[in-house]
Amino acid sequence: MFTNTNEEDLNFSKQIFEQKNVKLENIDRSNPIAVLKNRHKYQIEDMIRAINNDVAPRITGEEARKSVEIIQAIYKSSRTGEEVTLPLN
Repeated sequence: MFTNTNEEDLNFSKQIFEQKNVKLENIDRSNPIAVLKNRHKYQIEDMIRAINNDVAPRITGEEARKSVEIIQAIYKSSRTGEEVTLPLN
């Protein structure tokens, strides 16, 4: 949940958890609600394309690791209630 929530934050959270008002034809990868709707569909399709064509995926493992580290930092901060710095140790 957000700190100092307002109505917009609460509606955003509700949409994420209920997965409502998300239309697949309007997917915008910068829209977290839309991304959640399809989970990792695009990454899986891209990996299959990369394997079939013997090319690198659009998002490499090194780049993906950065996102995972940010998520882990969020979880750690949430657990401890403290600010964290990257890279995590």
